[in-house]
Amino acid sequence: MRMIVILVGPSAVGKSFAARALLDTYPDRFARVPVYTTRTQRSSEAEADDRIFVSQEQFERMVQERQFCVHQHFAGNRYGYHKNDLKPAQKHSIVDLPPFFLPGFLGYKNLLIIGLQAPSNYQALLDKRMEARGDSHESRQNRKPFIERDIQDLEALRPLKSKRTCYDSNGQSP
Repeated sequence: MRMIVILVGPSAVGKSFAARALLDTYPDRFARVPVYTTRTQRSSEAEADDRIFVSQEQFERMVQERQFCVHQHFAGNRYGYHKNDLKPAQKHSIVDLPPFFLPGFLGYKNLLIIGLQAPSNYQALLDKRMEARGDSHESRQNRKPFIERDIQDLEALRPLKSKRTCYDSNGQSP
């Protein structure tokens, strides 16, 4: 049975790192679901399979054409997941996202949701990670309120915690 593996957690907690580890370890079993975004590509980002950079106009056209299963504004940019990228395939799909995106995926069957929590020294680690990936000091400061919201949103999702990991559109385990 093909699964959608969702790695959910606040910004820079290690979602992309965990996704890459799964892909590197099991390339024949997993495929990455890219996120479409209007943000500028960071200097530290090479051509990647996890992000597709588009203009504001192209993103808006895709929204109007209902191409996204879910899309959101975050930190002044737009992000969305294309419906076609979540259609059944031979491999399990890996999606990494902040908590506010998760409700848009709960209607899908065969979800495995893995919540990544921030450690107690998260703010210091976060600043180092964001600096290492090329984010400016201003950008890091601007993102802090959004990151606090991520942490609060993840806490609000705690009721989803269960030993059951596969859910249908009614929230039931098969």
